[in-house]
Amino acid sequence: MSPKGVGTPAGRSGANGLTLFAGWTGPATLLPSVPMNTDRSHVPPRYRLGLPLWQIAGLAALAMPRVFLHDAGVSVPGPVQGLLVFGPPLVWVIVTVVRRIPSPVVPLLTIGGLYGLGLALVHNLYWADAFRDQPPRLGGNLAGQLSPATEELLFRMATTASSLLTGLVVGLICGLLATLVRRLTGRRSDAR
Repeated sequence: MSPKGVGTPAGRSGANGLTLFAGWTGPATLLPSVPMNTDRSHVPPRYRLGLPLWQIAGLAALAMPRVFLHDAGVSVPGPVQGLLVFGPPLVWVIVTVVRRIPSPVVPLLTIGGLYGLGLALVHNLYWADAFRDQPPRLGGNLAGQLSPATEELLFRMATTASSLLTGLVVGLICGLLATLVRRLTGRRSDAR
């Protein structure tokens, strides 16, 4: 046995048989005030973005069917179109409010950014189908000044930037709406 106050290597018991940090054992007076065997499986993990990445990607993917249908030229009836347009952002807001994310703007901007990235990807994949034999061309003073390949590259870059901006704006609007809902529901629960 080791003298009181001195730890022993793991595998041997200390004076009182309690294990200390990193495999050392020693008397109970050296133990921290928090129990060593606390079960933390019930404590939800904290995420930097408020949600796990797989949920953020899944929420962004909810908005992609409308993008595919639109770029493929498939027309859907009005109520279905409304559901495809407004349903995913509404789900985004509901998830962040129900999960009580302290700052819903951060995850919703991220979701919007991923949605914008998907939007840009789909628009570029369906480029040839969207324009068929009449690709967009520069006009005015720039008409005919650049090669068709350069013009297409410029238009694709503008489409990508526009898609990313659209996604971020949708995410920001949803984040502000979720923040407003959280504040209103927080006040209502405080009043009770």
